[in-house]
Amino acid sequence: MVDLRKLSEWSEGQVWCSPERHGTLTVVFKNQIDWLPQESGVVRPTHGRTLAVMQVCGGSQSFNAVYALCLLGRWMWMVTIPNQSSVTEAW
Repeated sequence: MVDLRKLSEWSEGQVWCSPERHGTLTVVFKNQIDWLPQESGVVRPTHGRTLAVMQVCGGSQSFNAVYALCLLGRWMWMVTIPNQSSVTEAW
């Protein structure tokens, strides 16, 4: 997790991809996001960083995980790109 935090602070942008599980992103992915540094002095380390999001789901097209990822990114003051992708029937 220390490496993840350092890489997050180093990066200028990130791509998040999660499978959809029970209508939202997976717990494993959410836990990784929770380990990202939220505060470092006055400004969040993720503030102003570019974020691209996508999801993979086994059924019909759905954007629930993508929506949850966008919400988390915006809450972390990241610039979420306006286009998201969902890969359907991925098995």
